[in-house]
Amino acid sequence: MRPGTAACTAAAAAVVVLSAVPPWQFRNWQWVALALTVPVVLAGLRSVRSGRDTTGLLTAAGALAALGWSVLALLAGGAGVPGMVQAAGSPVLALDAAAGLAVALLLRDRPGGDGPDRDRPDETRGVRPLGLLVPALAVAALGFRLGAGDGVGAVGAAAAVLVAGCPCALLLLPRLAAGPPRVVVAAAHGPDVLRTAGALHAAEGGTAPVGRAVAVAARARHATLPGVSDPDGDPATGLRGVVSELDGPDRVVAHAALAGPPGWLAAHGVPPTEAAARAAARGVEVWCVAWDGVARGWLEMATAPRPGTRRRRTAQVAALAAAALGAAAAAAGALAPATAGAVPACVVLLVVALRSLPLPDGGDSVHPIGATSG
Repeated sequence: MRPGTAACTAAAAAVVVLSAVPPWQFRNWQWVALALTVPVVLAGLRSVRSGRDTTGLLTAAGALAALGWSVLALLAGGAGVPGMVQAAGSPVLALDAAAGLAVALLLRDRPGGDGPDRDRPDETRGVRPLGLLVPALAVAALGFRLGAGDGVGAVGAAAAVLVAGCPCALLLLPRLAAGPPRVVVAAAHGPDVLRTAGALHAAEGGTAPVGRAVAVAARARHATLPGVSDPDGDPATGLRGVVSELDGPDRVVAHAALAGPPGWLAAHGVPPTEAAARAAARGVEVWCVAWDGVARGWLEMATAPRPGTRRRRTAQVAALAAAALGAAAAAAGALAPATAGAVPACVVLLVVALRSLPLPDGGDSVHPIGATSG
């Protein structure tokens, strides 16, 4: 954790403790809490790097709404008088929510953190419309209250919506797209087929999921792999090379090998085996293996869910429902900006609890080899 982030985290923790423990609320504590919160929020805002950072923008809006409402309460709502005590469970200020959301923005940028939307896969960016629901609900609440002639209530309702709804952005939107499933070598048909294909992929390297899965499966099944000279091709579409190994003390056996889908093999003048062609016709992902101009067998590829998939999805649904209920309650005026800050904390606890459940992922046990792309 960077020194600046550590300092902001400590300041936010102090604000939360002061806000939640009445016996520790000394005279004019609220102004000290404000002085601690402002630089934390500013640091969180600086971590929003671009207008495409949807989750960062929405979370920053929540932090600013909580801070703005607190400043309004301090200056015009009577919360700034000396000796003001904020009872536990009945908050007047939302400084703790503002500081907490800002720290959440900072923590996502630490090494290994989530990072902004622009650094995520395209699948994650496709969920941006969901992020627009929270500000749209805030604007609707503002307009409804203003139309009813309740100016103070309009500002409070809009602020509460942003504070309560931002967990949708920071906790959920970056995780709706967990990336593609793992590629799995489900079965190998033919002697030395997996070993030869694994040698080609290991020699070529690369990050193609099929190549990683084949190389890992071959290493897991066989103690050693033959050497490969002149590797060529694309690990995602097909490979070729000269596979060779010692056969006795003075004899080297070498074969010109190919590994790829049936069409790629046929394009190189080697028709796939009938079994491989039938499997491909059924929709199975097939990688054929040939050497010396003859198809020798094939690999059956499949997919498997990533670890924790079911736990993650369960947590997403529950947390999204909790955040949506909080935002709806805030829009209806049943949740004030100061109490709306409890929604992000509850959503965090809910996510942690649900993701710790021992829910099986399923699918892995049906694959006899089961070596995956990681």
